[in-house]
Amino acid sequence: SKSAPQGPNGGESAKDTANRGMDTQVMQRAARTRELVKHWNAVVTAQVNPMLLNQLARLWTNELPEYANNNRRSRFAQYCDNPDELMTATESALIACTEKPDLPPVEQIIDMDLKRRQFAIGKACLTGMSLRYRGALTTSSQPALSNLRDLPDSTLASLACWQIIAGLHALPEWFVWLLANKPDLVSDVFSQYLIAKLKHRDEQIQGIERLVSDRRFAAIATTVIPIALKAFPVRHKSGQLTALRQLIRGAIAYCPAELLSITQKKLTLKSVLPIQRVSWLVAATLLDPAKYEQSLWAFVGENWERADEIAAMLEHDPSLLTEPSPLASLQTPVTNVSSQTVSSQTIGRVIELLLPRADVRFEGEPGMVTSAMQRGLQLRALMTHLGSLGTSASVQELDRLAQLQSTSAIHADVLMARQRAMTLLRDKSSTKDRTGEAGQAGQKDHTG
Repeated sequence: SKSAPQGPNGGESAKDTANRGMDTQVMQRAARTRELVKHWNAVVTAQVNPMLLNQLARLWTNELPEYANNNRRSRFAQYCDNPDELMTATESALIACTEKPDLPPVEQIIDMDLKRRQFAIGKACLTGMSLRYRGALTTSSQPALSNLRDLPDSTLASLACWQIIAGLHALPEWFVWLLANKPDLVSDVFSQYLIAKLKHRDEQIQGIERLVSDRRFAAIATTVIPIALKAFPVRHKSGQLTALRQLIRGAIAYCPAELLSITQKKLTLKSVLPIQRVSWLVAATLLDPAKYEQSLWAFVGENWERADEIAAMLEHDPSLLTEPSPLASLQTPVTNVSSQTVSSQTIGRVIELLLPRADVRFEGEPGMVTSAMQRGLQLRALMTHLGSLGTSASVQELDRLAQLQSTSAIHADVLMARQRAMTLLRDKSSTKDRTGEAGQAGQKDHTG
């Protein structure tokens, strides 16, 4: 008789190895099925180990690599021998998780996050809340609010906290509902989370970008942003500066008067680290350039690292430099604040100081963005913006930059920006002249 095929080293063949692996999976699936059936009622009502509920939630959302499959039923079929029944039971269990009376409170959830740990039940609750909201939709697609309002505020707070920690990049519908219907609750949770993360000088902070940029958060942003700014540590970690920049930009949009008050207090503290002081000085300058622009440059001087922070503060929106202070448009104006904008000289000085340390030709390795390349992108954005001002001051500043030997690497860009500024300035002058002539002609007609 023929012998069984051998592997290269005389062992079992690859086919035998694969078959043995499949047999093992079949036995594991059968054993898992028997265990689930034994505790079926407990599974349905979520009265089982939180680790199992966490696993079922991740199976539901396709977050278990060993069962990865875009088809939910296929995933459950790999997991157990009665996939349809388990899918139904899992949906009931996950929804039941949101009704548990003993969910961890917000304080404990935040404390676990600070320790880089998490409650297993959290994932199950978040998935269950999405299912609960979907089930609350009627045929007219209007939420049956009682389905959600029946949950106590303590439960909703825990769910909101878990969602903030999990991230707000893909905002679930139930969280949007919570923002609209329970803004004070979300505001309180978000504030507790940010205060704790900042107090512990934690660099991994979730949700700030969404808070300051998504108008659906407007109802809570006016409360949460000032609280977070006040709590920002004077001796920060470098990774926290991104959060500070985002919060300041949000405060300029939502609560500029409070930002000015907070900034003035921060600038009196001698213990504030130098780079952070630049951030506060930029904030103050954007709000009241007549008072603070000179102070900003007195502190920055010729220090390129401090100038780098100015560029970073304006990275996403250099137009902040040329817009009137938002304080001027408040219903209750802040006294002694002028409506002038930051000068063109400030933009030019930032470009001049950072240029020697910027890669404006992007000669690094493909796919790799270095800090020098990032500065190059920032400088180009500032240069473009300077050219778009179309003022005599911007033309003069571009003239100054063009004459500097240090700007030779971007000389063509400077000249192009200068040409654009001059063209816009001419157009403005022509429009003003035509408007004046039309006004004079109208006055003559009226007199005649």
